[in-house]
Amino acid sequence: MAVGQPEARRVVVAARWLGWWYLAIGAGFFLLAARKLIVGAPAWQALLRFGIAAGFFLLAWSYLRASSRSR
Repeated sequence: MAVGQPEARRVVVAARWLGWWYLAIGAGFFLLAARKLIVGAPAWQALLRFGIAAGFFLLAWSYLRASSRSR
């Protein structure tokens, strides 16, 4: 069963929204890590949040890249 044009567009739009959603979550974790560094929390807490942010940035990049290729 072939995917129709409106249905394919809906999938691309959903992937794009997910990409931006993951980017926003990654930015939030990045800001939390920066705050931890500023207030003087242990470095491992900031590094953990930077790692989580990097994972979300990678996830966002993959979704946004896939949705831009599908246009």
